[in-house]
Amino acid sequence: MIWESISPGQEITLLLVLLACILWITEVIPLHITSFVLLFLELVWLMPVLKNSNPKISSELFLAPFFSDTILLFLGGFVLAKAANKYEIDSRLAKLLLSSKSSTSFKILVKIIFISSLLSMWMNNTATASLMIGLLLPVLKMVPLESHRKALILAVPFASNIGGIGTPVGTLPNAIAMEYLRGLGLAPSFLEWMIYALPLVLILNFLLSLILYLFFFTGKNKENGEIQNFVIAISDIPRSRKIDVFINAIMLLTLALWLTSDLHKISIGTIALIPVILLFSSKILDLKDFKSLSWEVLILMGGGISLGKSIEVSQLGPALLEPFHAEYFSMFLVLVFFSFATLSLSAIMSNTSVANLMVPIAIGLGLLYQDGLVIFVALAASLSMPLPISTPPNAIAFSIGVLKSKEMFIPGLCMTLTAWGLLISFGYYWMKILKMGNL
Repeated sequence: MIWESISPGQEITLLLVLLACILWITEVIPLHITSFVLLFLELVWLMPVLKNSNPKISSELFLAPFFSDTILLFLGGFVLAKAANKYEIDSRLAKLLLSSKSSTSFKILVKIIFISSLLSMWMNNTATASLMIGLLLPVLKMVPLESHRKALILAVPFASNIGGIGTPVGTLPNAIAMEYLRGLGLAPSFLEWMIYALPLVLILNFLLSLILYLFFFTGKNKENGEIQNFVIAISDIPRSRKIDVFINAIMLLTLALWLTSDLHKISIGTIALIPVILLFSSKILDLKDFKSLSWEVLILMGGGISLGKSIEVSQLGPALLEPFHAEYFSMFLVLVFFSFATLSLSAIMSNTSVANLMVPIAIGLGLLYQDGLVIFVALAASLSMPLPISTPPNAIAFSIGVLKSKEMFIPGLCMTLTAWGLLISFGYYWMKILKMGNL
């Protein structure tokens, strides 16, 4: 029995993992409060037991994740997104790219996919989905066929999920993976992550266009003619050009520093403090904006990373997986198994929760290619999208009441399996070509 072979510290950690899974799945208490519950139990229950075998363990081990480099990275991303949204920079970009004198429903679909994906690389994918759905709703009445309207709505969450994998700040599982790899000295740079992930994003966008076309644009749903004057409307609130220039300059500066972090050696979390300091000290963002930031998401992520530290320091992962002898299986089979398990869990759980659970287990195997395995797990956590509960963007699109569960499930499942197939084929060989992840 596995339970008989593990230490008291590992028993407590396993109980904490099971408790976290129950609370994450049932959401009987808010997800960010679950993080505080886990932290409390780590400090008063787990730490005293672990100190018996390792006196160097202290409370800082469990507290540090709540203000780690990864948390700072996402805080900076949230602040940039808040400024772009408050001054409608994001809306104007979407309007510029989407509006046209004449177009077809399918051309609009492709534009929505690529714009949602592009924005989701830099904004939280939930914020991207909210923005794009809000922009799209007024113009859906211009699209004549109901099937085409449903395709346009589905394009937003699916493309937002896909775009999130493109950068370390695009989605929380990416940041969680980077935090663990940074602790091992194996983290790719911001630019290296993008070089690997961008081809996946582009290919998946084309495949998403194809899947939605096959489901919603063929047979009796074929298009007849073009839509004239397809225009995205935004408010005419007077704007200061100086503020726009200042915000855009801060965005470009932050992006440039993130992309060149290998040259100047400033951590990406430290760089993320630049927009926080400049935008709030210049009063472009105020206290109300500060309070409206997604602090609950940062706390949720901190709690997950803290739980991962418990798994790591207690050596629970190796203890649980030792009977399976993962080292005897080929690298490819391990990647296939872990990515599929992550996809399956992420279909019914928060992708952040799944990443918090699976990443430390992957690291616990101690395999030579553990960095590549962790990246695979992070990407798989974001690419599962069959159900309204699978991702927040899915829930946002479903909440407007146009779609039925089946209409999201079938194309969403096809997209999930397609993304998994691409990840374990092209993604695997592309990582080997780039010599990433010790593959």
